[in-house]
Amino acid sequence: MAWLLAAPVWAAPPGGQHHRLTNQEEEAQTPQFSTVPVTIQKKSLKHVFAYGRTFAVNPETLIVGADGKEVSLKKMLVPCDAEVMYLIENGVATAKRIDIKRVASDASWQWTSERPQ
Repeated sequence: MAWLLAAPVWAAPPGGQHHRLTNQEEEAQTPQFSTVPVTIQKKSLKHVFAYGRTFAVNPETLIVGADGKEVSLKKMLVPCDAEVMYLIENGVATAKRIDIKRVASDASWQWTSERPQ
């Protein structure tokens, strides 16, 4: 009976050490965010469209207006100059944060279609 209770101690690494991640393993587990300045021309329920780039948006995407206050995608005015922090997820650039820097004088809150025109 005593040897059964001692078995887990024998199986544990000496000194109670745990496997430490290497720098490469840590980098593989840490999301790699990129930030890019863009002019957002249009928006839809699922994307924002900049010159030559498209970013997916979702309920977790934080949008910060030029005044520093959070704004909803619905109330976001386009076109606007912004800095987009994004992450590539399953091959798709997904916006995690959009910081609006300047709103165009002719900007509106209107949506665009997802369908190609």
